[in-house]
Amino acid sequence: MKFATCMTLFLKERLCDDHFRQVREHGFDTVELCIYPGHFHGTDEEVVWLKKSLREHEINVHSMHCSFDALTGEHLDKTEQILHSNLRLLADLGGRYLVVHYAIFADPDDLIVDEKGKRYPGFSVARALKRGPEMLERIKEGMASYAEYARRHGVAVALETDLQNSERLIEFISDADPSACGICFDSGHAQVNSDAAQLARLLGPRVIGTHLHDNDGKEDQHKPPFSGTIDWQGVLAGLKAGGYAGPLTYETLTGSLSDITVLNDRLSRLWEDAC
Repeated sequence: MKFATCMTLFLKERLCDDHFRQVREHGFDTVELCIYPGHFHGTDEEVVWLKKSLREHEINVHSMHCSFDALTGEHLDKTEQILHSNLRLLADLGGRYLVVHYAIFADPDDLIVDEKGKRYPGFSVARALKRGPEMLERIKEGMASYAEYARRHGVAVALETDLQNSERLIEFISDADPSACGICFDSGHAQVNSDAAQLARLLGPRVIGTHLHDNDGKEDQHKPPFSGTIDWQGVLAGLKAGGYAGPLTYETLTGSLSDITVLNDRLSRLWEDAC
């Protein structure tokens, strides 16, 4: 089993050569990039540096998380432009899929906004899904459109499991070209939603990428695997039964690279034993 890591442990820092050096020293040669304010924006200058650093450290970009500007609800009028740019960058870097959330489909005229002005596009979409079929069609049409754009650029788009409605993800991508669209199974989100092991078995046939982390089943804590409540044997069995053949990608926000590297053997054994 191959392992990869998201660069999320470094989100609070500007992406630099030392991060890739650390990743390589801990045995990873495959990563998921994050487009995040203050970390990496994907400017032309940054991309020139990035390609050089990836070559020097012999690291491959397997996937990329979409720009967080597309998830805040503050740029809904530019979402398509942002994601198309992300997909082109992914293709340029030789990656396979772009991770997105259904929050990108929030209706700007129907946003939940708190008293401080903070927008909640994900919760807004979840609310709209309960009201009627309009949001479902909006998501299905949108995913089909992004999948077609991704296909033309030789990559794919992966809809990530979320804190709600993860059991509906196959329905959400049902109109999209399966060769260019699938699911990113985020174990932590799935556990907060309901039960990660059950969702892994349900969604497994359409999973094309993973985000592995753990929590207490109540909050999205992004802790290393085996430090929370997730049934990892069940999760890996579900993914394997569904035919998943990609890397197991860590997406932790706590701990260190050493804390996850030591888990590789344990996860590998569970994968081998899964049936």
